[in-house]
Amino acid sequence: MDAADLAIVYFNPHTIEHKKLEPITEQQVAEAFDSPGLMVLTDSDELFAFLKTQNWQNSDLLLMTSGNFSGKNLKELAGELVKFC
Repeated sequence: MDAADLAIVYFNPHTIEHKKLEPITEQQVAEAFDSPGLMVLTDSDELFAFLKTQNWQNSDLLLMTSGNFSGKNLKELAGELVKFC
């Protein structure tokens, strides 16, 4: 994450709860990564809205997940981001 120009970690607290794991906070995640400037978000609408405000021209965007970003349509997001390039 240190090499990224912009690093964001998204997690869904409801997924953590559903998996019967101990709740975690955004602060705990930020501290665990220990990466200056890291954004930690727990709302997929907020994440996607933020991504849509960025200039992606001549940039790479890597989205990694062990889930589905709370059911968000990634193809739709990609289409919207490409329109701005």
